[in-house]
Amino acid sequence: MTLDTTAYSRILELGNTIVEADQRYTNLIRAAAATSGSRAAAAMPDRLASMAYHLSAVNISVSLDHLRTVAIVVQVGRIPAFALTSLLRTGHECALVAQWLTDEAIADEERVARGVGSQYSDLEERRKFETSTARPAPTVGKLASARIADLMSEAAERGFATTNKKGLLLPSTPQPNIVELFDRFESTEHRPGSWLYRYYSGFAHGKQWATTLGAKRASPSDEHGHSTALLEASDQALVMLMELATGAAVRAVSDFEMLYSA
Repeated sequence: MTLDTTAYSRILELGNTIVEADQRYTNLIRAAAATSGSRAAAAMPDRLASMAYHLSAVNISVSLDHLRTVAIVVQVGRIPAFALTSLLRTGHECALVAQWLTDEAIADEERVARGVGSQYSDLEERRKFETSTARPAPTVGKLASARIADLMSEAAERGFATTNKKGLLLPSTPQPNIVELFDRFESTEHRPGSWLYRYYSGFAHGKQWATTLGAKRASPSDEHGHSTALLEASDQALVMLMELATGAAVRAVSDFEMLYSA
């Protein structure tokens, strides 16, 4: 498919915004350390306190990479019907996780709690992966299950853990699931932000209801009621998603900058 001139120009404009945000972010990461006196500099000597910063950096990097790729594909001019939505979804989701971690308005202690919750979530996914591969315990380093135990032991000592009904230590502030993050950061007075996640997921999982939106009938129905249809992505939807995802990524980078600056 091809984009109309207006949509094409807007996507490239947003791509430039992502490039600018990426340059600002890269300048911070390449610096030897956070600015002396900044909240990030104060957190770095503390293992638990530094987690929110390290994890937000990963999520911002992944977000910017995916959104920059969308602009590159559009610039090339061969636009896939569905694949860009998956790139936008990952870019948007990672930006929201980073926003939750870098929120400049929250207190430092709350950021530590969020960092612990996010690190636990990350390690838990790694644990599931390692279990599925039947990976033996390494001679150097630790499996995720051992790292989780270390994390929660330290978190409990510092007051950032709670015990569930089964006696299992869990983060006192768990990372919200992605639907909750969309509701938190993308809701408007008209509708909850979770509609965006549902829309993205419809394409990412190849759901009929999503992939056939706006389909145009290409042949008459046969005796069984079947017909063929021409499937094309919506220029307007692509631009809207790119605008929202870019906005989330830029907000995350801006908060990251504030935390790293004195």
